[in-house]
Amino acid sequence: MKPKRFTTAQVRQARAGLQMTQAQFAEHLGVSLGAVRAWEQGRTSPGTVAAQRAVERAIKSVQTRTQEE
Repeated sequence: MKPKRFTTAQVRQARAGLQMTQAQFAEHLGVSLGAVRAWEQGRTSPGTVAAQRAVERAIKSVQTRTQEE
């Protein structure tokens, strides 16, 4: 199975939609602040399955909130 790739915009939107700073988002996902910064700057993308799933859950959470408004 190919790893899911997230765009910088998707990562940023997920974090912003949860109203978290980069540091808060990193702690929430269990990754380093540097990892979140690298994702948002497009230098890397979530590499572990756990990080990919966490970002995917965050995106879905934001989409659900948006649909409810």
